[in-house]
Amino acid sequence: MPFNSSTANVTRKWNIVLILDACSVAVEEINVMLLFGRIIMLQMFENPKIFEIDTKCMYAFDLQSLLIQNSCEEKKTDFSNMLFWDTCKQTFSSTIILSLKICLDINSTTLQKRFPNLYTLILCDVNIHGALHFPFNKTHTNGEMRDTTIINTMKLFFDFLQKLYSHYYMFSETSLILLNYFNCTINQNLLYLSGRGDEIRMSSMNNEFMKPVLFRDIVVSTTIDLSYNNLESVDEGLFQNQPLVKYLYLQNNKLTVLPQNIFKGLRSILTIDVSGNLIASIHIDHFQYLTKIEEIDLNDNLIEHLPVNIFKNQTNSLKVLYLYSNPLKDIPVWPFYATLLNIYHLSDANLTGQSIVRLLDNLNMLDISEKEVETQLALPLKSQAPLPIVLLYNNDIETVPSVNVTALRLNKLLLLMEHFTLNFNGNPLTCNCDTYMIRRIYDMAYGTSQMHIAGISLNTFQCEHPSELRGRFMWNIAESEKYCAVTLKECPEKCDCFKRTNTDTFIVDCRGRSLVEMPQILPPYTLELWFENTNISKVSPFSYLENVTVLNLASNHIKQMSPLVINKLSIARIIYLHSNNLTHLPIQIQALQLTKLTLSNNPFVCDCTMRWMKTWLLNDENLIVDWIKVQCLEKSNNIKQLIAVSDSHFVCTTTNNFSVSEHVFLPSIIIGSVVFVLLVLSLIIYIFRFNVKVLLFVYFNIHPFDKKQQKEETNVYDAIVIYVQEDKELVEAVINHLRKRGYEIGDLYMHSLIGYTWIENIEKLIACSKSVILCMPVDAIDDKIIQAAWNIAYDKCIASSIKSLFLITDKTIQKQKNLDESLRLFIRSNNCVDRHARLLLEKVDYLIANLTPNNNNGNAEADIEEQCIDIDPKRILVSYPDELHLYVKNKMMPFLLERNLTMKVLDLLFTVGIDKREELPDILEAADFVIFIVNNEILNDEILLYILTEILTKSQLENYNYLLLCTSGQVCVENMPKDLSKYVENYVTISTNDINFEDRIFESITQIKQRKETREIHDAEMIPLL
Repeated sequence: MPFNSSTANVTRKWNIVLILDACSVAVEEINVMLLFGRIIMLQMFENPKIFEIDTKCMYAFDLQSLLIQNSCEEKKTDFSNMLFWDTCKQTFSSTIILSLKICLDINSTTLQKRFPNLYTLILCDVNIHGALHFPFNKTHTNGEMRDTTIINTMKLFFDFLQKLYSHYYMFSETSLILLNYFNCTINQNLLYLSGRGDEIRMSSMNNEFMKPVLFRDIVVSTTIDLSYNNLESVDEGLFQNQPLVKYLYLQNNKLTVLPQNIFKGLRSILTIDVSGNLIASIHIDHFQYLTKIEEIDLNDNLIEHLPVNIFKNQTNSLKVLYLYSNPLKDIPVWPFYATLLNIYHLSDANLTGQSIVRLLDNLNMLDISEKEVETQLALPLKSQAPLPIVLLYNNDIETVPSVNVTALRLNKLLLLMEHFTLNFNGNPLTCNCDTYMIRRIYDMAYGTSQMHIAGISLNTFQCEHPSELRGRFMWNIAESEKYCAVTLKECPEKCDCFKRTNTDTFIVDCRGRSLVEMPQILPPYTLELWFENTNISKVSPFSYLENVTVLNLASNHIKQMSPLVINKLSIARIIYLHSNNLTHLPIQIQALQLTKLTLSNNPFVCDCTMRWMKTWLLNDENLIVDWIKVQCLEKSNNIKQLIAVSDSHFVCTTTNNFSVSEHVFLPSIIIGSVVFVLLVLSLIIYIFRFNVKVLLFVYFNIHPFDKKQQKEETNVYDAIVIYVQEDKELVEAVINHLRKRGYEIGDLYMHSLIGYTWIENIEKLIACSKSVILCMPVDAIDDKIIQAAWNIAYDKCIASSIKSLFLITDKTIQKQKNLDESLRLFIRSNNCVDRHARLLLEKVDYLIANLTPNNNNGNAEADIEEQCIDIDPKRILVSYPDELHLYVKNKMMPFLLERNLTMKVLDLLFTVGIDKREELPDILEAADFVIFIVNNEILNDEILLYILTEILTKSQLENYNYLLLCTSGQVCVENMPKDLSKYVENYVTISTNDINFEDRIFESITQIKQRKETREIHDAEMIPLL
């Protein structure tokens, strides 16, 4: 009916809630409702359409709450048409609740103009432009205002929307303001909150920071929710003006650190949730002043350690504590003294059995008892408090270790089980060895009044490992079932070894490992062999089988068990042979004194050799536990249950007919095939003769055909290895292999003397080595060190023996166009090995095998050192950065002093007040050696650079290693002067980080007499050390 002025005279009887859900409606249809009462709540869902723009908006005066909700997925929808209030002439002065869940941009000025008395604002997916001062009408927030109409309206609104606002149960009757920003965008610098409010939610807004003064002018009485943002930090004073807040939510942000006093002003706080962040540590002051807090959620962070007395001040209030999903090392003890504790959540926290032991050591039994008394006093008369739940599931607890166990520790653990429900489910509880603590607790509780309480916790100790005990209770494992890990020399590399706790029997557990065949050597003790599912296809009669009591060969590929193997198993009591490929079984197995045997799932053949087995199965049903499942293939190619096969079917077929194909053609084919195979094999051996010789040497220690005796020489090294740094990993493998074989191997980078050029060191090392191993990859052909090493080593091998030089290179090196002709010819010899060869180490071993390893045990080298030591201990200077002062003073100097060498600090030899440049020549002239340690700071010091330049100049004039240049830390060569960088490129230097730093310095100083023979030794005394 049309709306006219007479409508206003109708007596209103009803308060109307109008809901428009995905429908179209005309303004007149809405106005009809005014005939029956007033519209106090309007809810619009899923893009409703209101036709005929209404400028009068007769319902606006009485409308108390307005909700508009629409899916943002409908991108083509014009949401602006839903803001019908823009066309109204009058304001919505009675509206106290506005909820917008709609993808739309709204101007804050428009909101304030149309809804001047708004109490509650809920925004979702709305972008606010302009400064937002909330609440709009400041008079509503002054004093303790309690408007019954407002309260009833808010209750009515949230009762309608309980599914959308499940947190409504927390709202108080004094609620005036609710800011609920889910996925809402607003400029914090333009957001101003003042007055008094109940709840502020700014969740899922992608905020990276919160304005420090955001809550300064507003007092929140219930909740602040800043969860699901991207906050990396919060200001220490953000919540200082919030003494009434009860619930604070900061979960699922990116917080790494909480300011020390962040929670200090929250005197009424009941719940704090900072879960799902990146917090690594909690300070004891964080909760120091929160004496009313009931729930703390710290789960899913990076916390490893908590202060010892954390939560000490919360023992009278704490009800729920979440610490799960943190890499904790220890369990905080104070929550166990909390009078009102309900849940203590510690699951997925990396806790171990040692964590439990440390908890017991820190636990005070008296405090637990007092806590129980206080808990009962706080309850109504005759009521029983439920046991607090301590959740410890899904940690790394294998057992509660019994090492150094005491009666006090046992009593504490029992006390915990009597006063708390401990849940250890989901832990990798291992029951094969150390179960004493849990077994002892069970024995202590059994038969007492507390057994039914402690039993709840004990029943969560269910074994996870080993597989044969899985699902059993840890306290129910007998001593005869337990075995502990041991270290045995003969234990196979791929297996684990254990010892039975109550006998001298050892277990070799190889289950699930790939062995192919049984180990040749096992420990010389009584054995249980667990070889199930190890891909074994053959069982050999090894001597250790005589010591086997249990043999588990199930689920393998065994085709035959020979009588020799069966006879070796003289003391075996249990044998598992099911799930193999056995076709026959030796009759000797009947003579074994077995108590258990399994044979099912094998392709046995029912022939004359297996007739005895049927009788055996029927007579020994208790022995062969799966006798009824044993099957065989009879002559008609049918698979039947073995005990069901008729005795007449156990036959072996034979024939006496002469067959030409069998006795003529077949032998001819076989002989011809053998001859052909021998010819092919001979050809292959010739082509791969080098590999064959290597294999003969490796496996039989035979060095045929080309072994060449060398004349006896006295050398320091059997071989010197020269390479580029990029090949260090490969070279280390070669060196380690040769050293294990008894050879004395030199390393260019480990045995070069500091202060000499690389070329001089190469010449020296080659001269004192029987042979040279040169590692020359294709990309290192043009390297200066490699080229020099090749020329020097090649000259030596031409002069002495071609066998003194071995080359490790790439197959493709001969394809290089600019390859030296002598190198190309040498590569064709047998002294060249492919660096990617599968038998690389063995080939190198073969090539060097014609050398006799040095037996002087270092005597030759010692003789050289003894001949070379002729150093004045006062003539060694050292210069170093300040950061190495303690190292030089406490380690380097004492090291050399023990070897009769005394260093003096260069910087302390200068006279105060005199130009260092004047004294420097005399000081350097009086010195035999200068050890100069350089770092980046020294490269920026002009005076030290000048001194170093003078030392470099003098070292060029000497015919020995006058300068020993060292580096400290990462020194940038690009920042060095040209002459210094050139020196570093051509001369051997050393880093102070070298593990052999002191030894190499000493060696470089003491092995230079031959270099110093032409130099006069001046006895002029140097200036004393200041």
